[in-house]
Amino acid sequence: MSSVKIKIGDKEYPLTGDEELIRQSADVVNTQMEDIKKHISDKSPETLSVLVALNIAEQKILKESKVENDLNFITDELLKMMEHLDSSFETEI
Repeated sequence: MSSVKIKIGDKEYPLTGDEELIRQSADVVNTQMEDIKKHISDKSPETLSVLVALNIAEQKILKESKVENDLNFITDELLKMMEHLDSSFETEI
């Protein structure tokens, strides 16, 4: 673990952890913040922070849902393949 200073918006934060992960996370937050500021520039920094957090949480939930759906699809397809193989072996015996 290393110590790293990052800048979110106009404020600097000293953090400890995986430097690359911290920097990537800060980039995501800053990108979200800039995107929101373009559309909603008259909000307080606290409101912008909440909107950023909500956007990031929403993206995470959507990705997790997609992964779960993909996993369910793959599991169903594998079960179908196994059933097909089982029935193929039964007809050969």
